[in-house]
Amino acid sequence: MRVTIAQPLIPAYRRPLFESLGALPDIELTVLAGPTMGSLRGFETGASFRFAPAPVRQWAFGFRGQWAQLRALIGKRPDLLIVPWDIHYLTLGPTVALARARRVPIILWGHGYSQRPHPLTDAARNACGRFADGVLLYTRSVAAQLIADGVFPAERVFIAQNALDQAPIQAARQHWLSRPQELEKFREEHGIDPAQTVVFISRLETGNHIELLLQATRIMCQTRPQLKTIIVGDGSHRHQLEQLAHSLGIGDRVIFTGALYDETLIAPWMMSSSVFCYPANIGLSLLHAFGYGVPVVTTNNSLAQNPEFEALIDGSNGLLYRDGDLQDMVRRCTQLLDDTSLQRKLSVNALDTVLERYSMENMVKGFTQIFAWVRRRRDGRSQAARGEI
Repeated sequence: MRVTIAQPLIPAYRRPLFESLGALPDIELTVLAGPTMGSLRGFETGASFRFAPAPVRQWAFGFRGQWAQLRALIGKRPDLLIVPWDIHYLTLGPTVALARARRVPIILWGHGYSQRPHPLTDAARNACGRFADGVLLYTRSVAAQLIADGVFPAERVFIAQNALDQAPIQAARQHWLSRPQELEKFREEHGIDPAQTVVFISRLETGNHIELLLQATRIMCQTRPQLKTIIVGDGSHRHQLEQLAHSLGIGDRVIFTGALYDETLIAPWMMSSSVFCYPANIGLSLLHAFGYGVPVVTTNNSLAQNPEFEALIDGSNGLLYRDGDLQDMVRRCTQLLDDTSLQRKLSVNALDTVLERYSMENMVKGFTQIFAWVRRRRDGRSQAARGEI
């Protein structure tokens, strides 16, 4: 089966999925993607799939276009086309229409909701979804809601819960667990007490509201002289955050590591922390923290989060604070720092979440269900054409 998937780019976290899909028997996978998106640079090669350059054009008001989606339907057509379910793509409507005209099954892959909902944009997004052959969602809750609301019939809704490849994370974790003396030396060099350390890892951008974490750090430091906050990552907001830390008088309590991409370098920071605090807009970082068994504290406002937020169960593998309530954020972080039995319970459950439920194997299964559906539909049409049914 020839499968074509269009993406704005191939980030490091998405490459293992495409390698797994391309390695499936009878799957010939092509990924259409651009080289960059904003400050992010993607991969342009694959071992088990074919990369096809497909730059995304950016226009005013956030609109964009990827003409390669249309070109994929001309000439040697794929047996299945999967494109982003994002109405900011002005090429989306024409691509869906052309796919239907050329009888190429097309699936729209996306969140199925907006962090800034509006009746007009919601209606436009759902209209595109209904015109396509099906939709692929990241979360079961959104899928269930769309089905319950009658937006889509259940047979046209597929789910592939987002996941990280846990192999490098678990390898790095085992690397340091097998070297306890080296890990202890690392902690001593950086003045870290794991029982009094909060960590954050992601891009340092305004939407993540890291300034709230710094404000919470200032409050916690008043009663915790050994507390440290580790901020792993880089981004356009880093300079302002470093200035804020100094202005709050906590410059010596916050460690900015910069961007780290090697899990062996990330692991000692994560394994020297008891709390992973991500004020808002959390996504795959949640699954990253869970891979190290670090419980997550974040806002309870689901509209301020990304689909991976569904993996967090309050009181089981993480804790939620009341949205906009800085004191409640502090309360939840200190609850984990003070209650070692709770921290251990949430840690075990966090690791179990990504190894058992939000695994790469389960995400691949979501796609294989679509492949099986396409084959059944194709076989049914062939039998109908032969008059067998």
